[in-house]
Amino acid sequence: GYFCLCKPRLMKSTDLINALIKVAPLMGLSRKELCALTGYNSEVVGSWITGKKRPTLDQYVDWANALGYDVIIKRKGFDVSDHTF
Repeated sequence: GYFCLCKPRLMKSTDLINALIKVAPLMGLSRKELCALTGYNSEVVGSWITGKKRPTLDQYVDWANALGYDVIIKRKGFDVSDHTF
């Protein structure tokens, strides 16, 4: 399934981070399980969840992948299946 973050405005990094923060509990994952899935320790994951630090793009992608999501960047006005850039 899709976790749609579709909004009529430009998404900010905090919107994307907050989306992942909400997903783990909905999946029934504890912080310990989230750490095991992402490969990051509790201090790092906790800093993302509390807002103390923002994950790097690599960390965000790892986090999303651990929760079963792909991070897709789509050029405006183009279909995702259209591979012409």
